Amino acid sequence: MFMDTLFRIDFENLLVCTLCLLCCAACTTPENVTIGDSSGNSSLRSKDGTSTSASGTSTSTSRTSTDHAAPQSEQHSEGPSAKSTSAINQKNGDETDSLAKQIDFAAYKKCMCDIAAQMDETVEDGWFFGEEPRMFKSFYRKISPEQKAEFAVDYHKFISAFNQNLINDYKSYVPYSKRADFAMQWWSARVPRFNSSEMKMKVLWAHESIQDAGELWWRASEKLGKAPNDSIQLMAHDEEQRMVSHFTEKEGSPGTISDQVWKRTH
Repeated sequence: MFMDTLFRIDFENLLVCTLCLLCCAACTTPENVTIGDSSGNSSLRSKDGTSTSASGTSTSTSRTSTDHAAPQSEQHSEGPSAKSTSAINQKNGDETDSLAKQIDFAAYKKCMCDIAAQMDETVEDGWFFGEEPRMFKSFYRKISPEQKAEFAVDYHKFISAFNQNLINDYKSYVPYSKRADFAMQWWSARVPRFNSSEMKMKVLWAHESIQDAGELWWRASEKLGKAPNDSIQLMAHDEEQRMVSHFTEKEGSPGTISDQVWKRTH
């Protein structure tokens, strides 16, 4: 009986010690656990989800940080820098200047003079954008072919300075008001009859001259073999002429001759 009692006491003590050890193990969590990777490097990962490498660098393993960390290539994909854009614009400007230097303005003037002289003797249907005839109501119809050609050359130089390119961007269209201002100043400085005309006839004179100048230049380009052999270029030219005929200040904003008269008398 003594041995049975002793054995039971030892078994109970062993069971208590075992339970204590299990409780201690469950309640104790190490602050840092050593982990390794496939390359053999080791780091300490703490409870907050960050790991510290052997070199002491702390990196995050949380989803939030990886979800919002954009790749470097995406962060720099907004477009060309201001410097490169400036270089492109400079190149385009140089090409425009070079093209202008290649134009034989004397040849254009003579060709346009011949065309105007021929057209002044008749009525040309579809002269403007294949629809409107070449008929003038202002004193512009009495202007000599030579002076019409002279104005057309200066008008072309004026428009070219704006680098208008309707094929690429309709917003590059030169507003009608700028065209009309140029024509008003040009005729005012050269033809006394223009200055003595009433404002309505001045506006009409300027309007008819810029329309005719644009078409004379295009027709001369065709005769001289300088017009682009491209239907898209022709469509852009006709659309420009159509916008001018409607006193268009910008795309989608046509005007009237009454608007132009009012602006210059108020």
